[in-house]
Amino acid sequence: MKLSYRDIDAQVKLSPQYLAVLVFGPDEGLVRERATKIAKQVVEDLQDPFLVANIDPDSLKSEPGLLADEAAAISMMGGRRVIRVEGAAENTTKAAQSFLENPIGDGLIIVTAGNLRPTSGLRKLFEKAKNAAAL
Repeated sequence: MKLSYRDIDAQVKLSPQYLAVLVFGPDEGLVRERATKIAKQVVEDLQDPFLVANIDPDSLKSEPGLLADEAAAISMMGGRRVIRVEGAAENTTKAAQSFLENPIGDGLIIVTAGNLRPTSGLRKLFEKAKNAAAL
């Protein structure tokens, strides 16, 4: 779902309907800040290796199922997990599409990217999905 600019601050308090969030823009610091606020709604300590998984976007090109695997993984200590993909580009689109079409697990996927054009496949995917948000 595409969120309008004036709604972004309100939507940083994430609705439970979203299984994945794309945070993008030219201001890398603001993108990181918003992504962190969203992640902390699910996991208090973002350094906890049992609750937070960081995936390199390049690895998703060769292993698109990795995103769904991490979202479906159950934490050894209990609780909902956060899966972070930082610095994403078009190479992340296939993995994100696969997950959004057939979501498994309750992990929250947070994808950050630079300034994406309106024609970007990744941006269009998140804007059109009912179970995802694009900020």
